[in-house]
Amino acid sequence: MSAPARHGGASSSASTPSHHVSASATVSPASARGGRTALPSEGGTQRAMMYGLRMDLHYSEETHRMTALLEAPGLRRSDVSIVLNTTVNSLRQVVVAGRARPVLPELGYTVRERKYGDFKRTIVVPNHVQLQDVSARVVDGIITIEVDCGPPGDRTTQEVEIQS
Repeated sequence: MSAPARHGGASSSASTPSHHVSASATVSPASARGGRTALPSEGGTQRAMMYGLRMDLHYSEETHRMTALLEAPGLRRSDVSIVLNTTVNSLRQVVVAGRARPVLPELGYTVRERKYGDFKRTIVVPNHVQLQDVSARVVDGIITIEVDCGPPGDRTTQEVEIQS
């Protein structure tokens, strides 16, 4: 596997392995909430449901870093893909995707409350963010993604008129 992406020369200890973050120019549908999202049908058949990982997100005004913590119990690094991409409408985003597999056998009676299957979570980042500005690691079932966002831009709020 390629060397992990790191920001500003920060080192990673052996107990906190980093995950490689790759750049991509593909278009990915956003999964804004933690619930399951039906994917568009292909050839008249409905594709499998996809769910979003639960996430906490924090932006530090002092360091200009955004930190995302995503719950991923039981997942290994090889189960997760993290990419930085630009959408067709020029939005920059970090996309976390993968597949969670059940660990209990299919035979017999089983009560399943945990989610299994394909998952995807999208985090919108500033347009100037580059691959070297993003780092990721998986420790104890938590995916931590850190993004150096740089100084904030001008804050403006404009009301949108609601048409009747």
